[in-house]
Amino acid sequence: MTSLSPTSVAIIGAVMYNRYSERRRVEILRGILTDSLLALQARNEYIQVILNCYKDLVRFCRQHGFMKKVYETTREFEWALRRAFYMVPADQLDEFLAIFEEARYSDHDIGLAQRDKAMTTLTAIT
Repeated sequence: MTSLSPTSVAIIGAVMYNRYSERRRVEILRGILTDSLLALQARNEYIQVILNCYKDLVRFCRQHGFMKKVYETTREFEWALRRAFYMVPADQLDEFLAIFEEARYSDHDIGLAQRDKAMTTLTAIT
């Protein structure tokens, strides 16, 4: 019977902790998206729901080291989301970011068509 050296135990512990931390971050992201999806289904204030999701994701990105400053540009936010959502296919993430941009910068109403597109995208990502 061989025993593990203290270095081996430390390495195994570090790997297990990193895996746990990664799973926890993914679950938090999934929770943010699921909450937003449910809010889109339940409310008529689509722009506000999407912007709240944006704010929650900014908070997540700052807390987990993906963003440094309180107010970053949209492209810096996009870069942070791409790092946080590294497991999401690029085309789905592009659709996701387009939803935020439309809600944040467009001057037209966000209606059922945009809501349905947002729900489809959030469902695919989660």
